[in-house]
Amino acid sequence: MDVLIGLIGVLAGAGIASGFGFWITRRHELASAVVTATIVADELVAVRSALEQDFRSARTLARVSSVSSFWMEHRGALVLYLMHPKFLALNETIRLVAEFASLEADIDRGAVTTVIESVDETLGWLEPRTSELREAHQAFILTPVVKYLSTSPWRSK
Repeated sequence: MDVLIGLIGVLAGAGIASGFGFWITRRHELASAVVTATIVADELVAVRSALEQDFRSARTLARVSSVSSFWMEHRGALVLYLMHPKFLALNETIRLVAEFASLEADIDRGAVTTVIESVDETLGWLEPRTSELREAHQAFILTPVVKYLSTSPWRSK
């Protein structure tokens, strides 16, 4: 009987440790996603503002290329937390921004308008998604579990 109680204790401890390890890993992933999404959104706002003011200045072109560099280095943090079409849309916006920076002498107002429209569309969904990620990161361990259990498809209505 003592062996059975010991085995149950070991299994319960392993389950709790595994659950806690999963939760810690998820919080680290969410923290990376929140930081990346926040910085990308802030940089896109700054790029939009710079493009509206003086799209030919060296400072604007430097800002535009910094967004692209940051995205290439940190985009992996958002792969798990953006639906595939949204991830591709964000990637396309960053590509447009980077392409704009490489045009240099051939920049015209039409190219600026295209980039600004793409940035606006992306910011329209990226900023709310960033807030959702932040809320998920700040949630206590039971909040996501209760939310999952209350919305799971197998739950009877």
